[in-house]
Amino acid sequence: MFAQADDEFPSVQGVSAMLSAFEGADNDRVTYLLTDALDIFRATYAALSLPDVQADRSLQMAIRRLVFAGSRRVDADRLIDLMMSAEALFIKRANLPQGTKGDKIAAAAAALLAGDPELKADALQIQTFMRTVYQARNAEMHGDDRPYSQFRLLDGSATNSMPSVLNDAEKLMRRAVLAVLAEYTAVAK
Repeated sequence: MFAQADDEFPSVQGVSAMLSAFEGADNDRVTYLLTDALDIFRATYAALSLPDVQADRSLQMAIRRLVFAGSRRVDADRLIDLMMSAEALFIKRANLPQGTKGDKIAAAAAALLAGDPELKADALQIQTFMRTVYQARNAEMHGDDRPYSQFRLLDGSATNSMPSVLNDAEKLMRRAVLAVLAEYTAVAK
């Protein structure tokens, strides 16, 4: 995957990534691939090549929207893409007969990620966080005034920083995609 930073010359038109197009690079959110992450990186790409993973339309949509979210500079756009990723990944998998989309997303995220060592959040923290972020998504999508006075981060701490909330949401979605990919890898063995 390649995206040229805005300040690099000569400018190369276009980018490459399967089914995605990037806006300009956001140099404030740089990604480094360190040697201790190479095994996870390789395992992720190996899982992405599995036929069952490629056939899972909701997982493919979730991954694509997560990639788009990572390239967005506008908070509202990033929020919408992250929650589209959550809808695609969690609603069908939740298989809950009743409840709002937000409730299904929150329940499925908590079931999949409670106790995740990198998130360090319990089921209630994950559910509360995902419901709040999904409500913010609805407000943005429908042009409502912000119906919230203050956010809470995944760890429960209060914040007014939308970028901080979005960083937690992106981290949660990345962990969720990795967890689903790991389920496919376990079945393939």
